[in-house]
Amino acid sequence: MAAKVLAIFALLALSVSAATAVTFPQYFTSPIAFEVNNPYALYNPLQQAFASSISPFLAMTIQQQYWPRQIFQQQILQQVQQQQQILQQVQQQQILLQVQQQQQIQHVQQQLLQQVQQQQLVQHVQQQQTLQHMQQQQTLQQVQQQQILQQVQQQQILQQVQQQQLLPFVFNTPAIANSVAYVQQLFPIGACF
Repeated sequence: MAAKVLAIFALLALSVSAATAVTFPQYFTSPIAFEVNNPYALYNPLQQAFASSISPFLAMTIQQQYWPRQIFQQQILQQVQQQQQILQQVQQQQILLQVQQQQQIQHVQQQLLQQVQQQQLVQHVQQQQTLQHMQQQQTLQQVQQQQILQQVQQQQILQQVQQQQLLPFVFNTPAIANSVAYVQQLFPIGACF
């Protein structure tokens, strides 16, 4: 008996459903609405026929059923935006680190270049000093050689003068035997030349 009652209720529900489908075709949504997640298509389409008679408060309550989905979508969107911001910050930090590394490398290169230039300058100064020292020694040697040459020339001149002074007395035997006494006779003491 219960099966018969259930069968009658099922037939009644089916007939109501068929009558509603024929009577209110403008209230049924298309299959595309289900695909695009239209919030009005998510609940029973038969309720749309009575949506115009629902109070604004009830309509707000029905819409609030779908707010968690919108909130969830907004949260996902916010998370995506946050991740993009974090990614941009990381990229900016990487670029900044690369720029800093390049600046450090350039600074080190400049320091090395300055050191090389200083070493070259020191070597140049040392070469100049060595060259000057060698020139001074050469000049000193030349001066010493000229002094020795002058001394030799003076000695030669002195010997020639002495020989010329002794030449008249070569044949004077008393003068040769006692040259000091003879020279004193010629040049008395206290005589100025």
